[in-house]
Amino acid sequence: SIHHVHHGHIQTFSCRFQGGYRIVNSRFTYHGNHFLVTCSRRRLFSLWNNCLHRHNTIIQCFREMRKRNVFRLVGEHSSCSKLLGHSSRGHIIHHALIHGHHPIIHGHHISHHPIIHGHHISHHPIIHGHHISHHPIIHGHHLSHNSRFIHGHHISYIDYYNRYHGFRIVDSRFHYNGLTYQLTCSGSRFYSLWGECYTRYHSRSRCFEYLRTQALFAPFGGNGIGIRRRFINGPLISYNDYYNRYHGFRIVDSRFYYNGLAYRLSCSSQRFYSLWGDCYTRYHSRSRCFGYLRTQGLFAPFGGHGIGVSGFNNRFASGRHISYNNYYNRFHGFRIVDRGFHYNGLAYRLSCSSQRFYSLWGDCYTRYHSRSRCFEYLRTQGLFAPFGGHGIGINRFNTRLISGHPISYNDYYNRYHGFRIVDRRFHYNGLGYRLSCSSQRFYSLWGDCYTRYHSRSRCFQYLRTQGLFASFGGHGIGVSRFNTRSISGHPISYNDYYNRYHGFRIANSQFYYNGLAYRLSCSSQRFYSLWGNCYTRYHSRSRCFGYLRTQGLFSPLGAHVIGAINTGLISGHPISYNDYYNRYHGFRIVNSQFYYNGLAYRLSCSIQRFYSLWGNCYTRYHSRSRCFGYLRTLGLFAPFGGHGIGAVNTKFFSGHYISYNDYYNRYHGFRIVNSQFNYRGSAYRLSCSSQRFYSLWGNCYTKFHSKSRCFEYLRTQGLFAPFGGHILGLNRRADVVVHHIHEVVLRKGHNSHY
Repeated sequence: SIHHVHHGHIQTFSCRFQGGYRIVNSRFTYHGNHFLVTCSRRRLFSLWNNCLHRHNTIIQCFREMRKRNVFRLVGEHSSCSKLLGHSSRGHIIHHALIHGHHPIIHGHHISHHPIIHGHHISHHPIIHGHHISHHPIIHGHHLSHNSRFIHGHHISYIDYYNRYHGFRIVDSRFHYNGLTYQLTCSGSRFYSLWGECYTRYHSRSRCFEYLRTQALFAPFGGNGIGIRRRFINGPLISYNDYYNRYHGFRIVDSRFYYNGLAYRLSCSSQRFYSLWGDCYTRYHSRSRCFGYLRTQGLFAPFGGHGIGVSGFNNRFASGRHISYNNYYNRFHGFRIVDRGFHYNGLAYRLSCSSQRFYSLWGDCYTRYHSRSRCFEYLRTQGLFAPFGGHGIGINRFNTRLISGHPISYNDYYNRYHGFRIVDRRFHYNGLGYRLSCSSQRFYSLWGDCYTRYHSRSRCFQYLRTQGLFASFGGHGIGVSRFNTRSISGHPISYNDYYNRYHGFRIANSQFYYNGLAYRLSCSSQRFYSLWGNCYTRYHSRSRCFGYLRTQGLFSPLGAHVIGAINTGLISGHPISYNDYYNRYHGFRIVNSQFYYNGLAYRLSCSIQRFYSLWGNCYTRYHSRSRCFGYLRTLGLFAPFGGHGIGAVNTKFFSGHYISYNDYYNRYHGFRIVNSQFNYRGSAYRLSCSSQRFYSLWGNCYTKFHSKSRCFEYLRTQGLFAPFGGHILGLNRRADVVVHHIHEVVLRKGHNSHY
């Protein structure tokens, strides 16, 4: 705002803008530095506003103006005295309107009394001494720097940033992510810089780190907590409760409890709290801080093995004494009974004392925090070995000891490994194979493999390549005739078997798979045989389906999956194309309109042709999104009016007309009100018509199907910009009304009196 004010003998031009800069008597003031303007005010306003529209950041515009010599640095002392103005007696008598502020000066104390009538804003700073205070006196609209306008409601800066950015500032304290920091700048400056950063990156964590590196805040006492107690959301809580709740550890009697284990502290608890706080402030990672402080020697496991007491009979966990066996069984998944090491359902023979094993396991787990890594490491050290070389527990191949009870090999491997051997037949994953070795040899080799890899599928593939088993008759079914097969001792038909275990069936020379029907071009016996050979090799339904399709063993009915144009036979019942595709493919066609993924498109071909081409595409790729994209590139459909809505004011959706605003608010997460673009809790100023914005957003979303990508793309095209360059507007304005006043003054600047 630009005004000409007379008071006493001083005549001063003064203008204050968003972002902490102002112009007084051809002097540009920014962050406490004063510059001499080398061009007219009108040219400065023009250059500055053009720059803001291009960059949306004050710092970039400031640097650009400096490079273009629009203003140059002047002496701070002389500039300040001229800036305020002094009488011959040395009293400050300067009165000026600074962006709606009427400073009334008496001495050096400043207090601001913003008075708002309707849409007019005036702030009366009264100077008495050096202390600055703000006393808002409000009539009508509250538009001070303490509040902002969101969705038609006035909320304070504190509530706004707490709700949308996850931090708040109370009594010069910056609360973020459960921690409290001491601000080293004013709240207004912090809000402004955070806003500029968030406008650029849209990332809380990035802005937090950036402002931290700028030293705008610092933890209290070096560890963000205080001395003995800390302030969290109002109540005082102890360090122990705080760290237990937010960081997952606690300290009791010089013992550090973390992740279910107890460690002995080698420093004071205050020092530990401080160093942990410093680390967490920097990395925001529990595991990283745990590892870092462990390498600094601030804590160590009890007795060198992370158990908590020096004896090997019991340990202290969560206040109770429990035995080593129960502790490791509960927290590490293994136990030692009668020199047998039980882990992951298998029993191994220990080759060292249980005390040594507990100690080495504890050392390993303290270092890596990984059961599988410690298991492999101690196995390579020879601390345990499978019984009899095959990981079963006894030398005879009839029974084994599991949890104190003898069970047969067959029951054991059926329960824990998913296969069984009956009458020299190896049954795995629903298929029967013919063994080419003794069952004892197979058990032994499988045990050796599983001990090494702990993977069923890997051992299955390995033993198959060794020729220890083969499928029956070359097709993995178990008998030479193609009518029945024996599963679990009961004969079942091929159809029932493949329907149950492979997901397809054959009826009346039609092949049904994944809800679709195909016409077989070979005998069912040949199809069963080739499918069996393929599945024996790859163990993948989709791979075998694709392979046999390329061999021409089946094809879709009528070249478009269903077999007729109006109805299709699905599971023995005729259903319409529309119901079928709506149920299985997620789209429908009504009145030459193609509905997919919540949007309506205009068909540019016949329904029959669309069904046929979609069916051919889906038969090949089995992907809805791929077929949607492919048919779109062929021009078979297009959005209504170029933006997928159908009209400018309303659109037809699910049989109902809804407005553009309601539609985009519901499905795209933004709305446009009074030329304001509201997205993700922030308001932006549109620089084009709403119709053009809807159209370009619709085209973008049709192409990328991504809200964030379209937001960034349209932002780079200059279709919208934040108010004042940093989301909230400026330090003293957080509303579109103030922005409107600012724009009016700029447009009428050449008519102002200076």
